[in-house]
Amino acid sequence: MAEDTLRFYSNSTRVVSTLFDLTFEFRRQAPLPEEEETATEGVTAFTVARCQVSVSLQHAKAIAAILTKHIKNYEAAHGVTLPLPEDMQAIWSEWMEGGKNG
Repeated sequence: MAEDTLRFYSNSTRVVSTLFDLTFEFRRQAPLPEEEETATEGVTAFTVARCQVSVSLQHAKAIAAILTKHIKNYEAAHGVTLPLPEDMQAIWSEWMEGGKNG
């Protein structure tokens, strides 16, 4: 990788699509310090957008296929099933079973 290549860490992603493309907004989510939680009425985390990447829908579909392959290979190699929140697990399970994906 070139020295001038920008690198980001993301633990939160927002995805927005149009008729022609899809935009990934990679974000960094972090907990608020306890003293700020009280001031923000129970909000316990904040999210900062770090990077936006727009791709064609065809490219997005290729990315989805590549990511799926890598995740399945990782789980098989390590004998694990990576946990997901319940709503995301339902989407993943439906997709893996060949059903419609929401």
